[in-house]
Amino acid sequence: MRDHLRAVLLALVVGVNGLAALQLPARITDKDLQNPVVRDELTMWTDLIVGVGVPLSEDQLLQGVRLVSQTPHAIRKPILAPFRPLYRITWSWQGWGLFDTPDSRPHILRVEGRRDADWFILYDSANPDQRWMGATLHYRRVRALYAPGNRKPRHWEPFVDWLAGVAFEDFPDLEEVRVTALRTHTTLPGEEPDLNRKPRFVRSVLRGEDTR
Repeated sequence: MRDHLRAVLLALVVGVNGLAALQLPARITDKDLQNPVVRDELTMWTDLIVGVGVPLSEDQLLQGVRLVSQTPHAIRKPILAPFRPLYRITWSWQGWGLFDTPDSRPHILRVEGRRDADWFILYDSANPDQRWMGATLHYRRVRALYAPGNRKPRHWEPFVDWLAGVAFEDFPDLEEVRVTALRTHTTLPGEEPDLNRKPRFVRSVLRGEDTR
């Protein structure tokens, strides 16, 4: 009896976690459709499908994509609902969505130091020649602390304070460290490159202020 009960519990754990970790297509929303990359992808696939002899409009394809992207989530959500409190307690939620379109506005992480009145770049994620702390900052678990989206990363302030403390140790003559997330805009092939970089979440730390 005990062996059967253990087998049932193991099957339940494997089944629930397998369903939670199952990679489903990302849900397409009205906000997604405002992204020109998404619109171009929709047009491209419509043209390809029509090109092989299947009559299809962009609106028809869109409705099909929405159905495929939303239905699996609608089925999985109520099944996993009873287990969500346990996931919150154990921090073991493992649901990921597939990347349906590229991020057309990625960020560059830049770390600068100041000596007297002169600023210079210590690290720039877009420049292979400016790689101070590169091995650490490239590590995926560290990137999760600072990789910004539409909102400021949750751990941005302590991350910057820690990074400034390391910089002050490595460069004893630094007086200030500034960390910036620069938002860029990648364009499609054939379009003019957008060289503008918008500073976001700028944080400066003076020597002695870091709280490591």
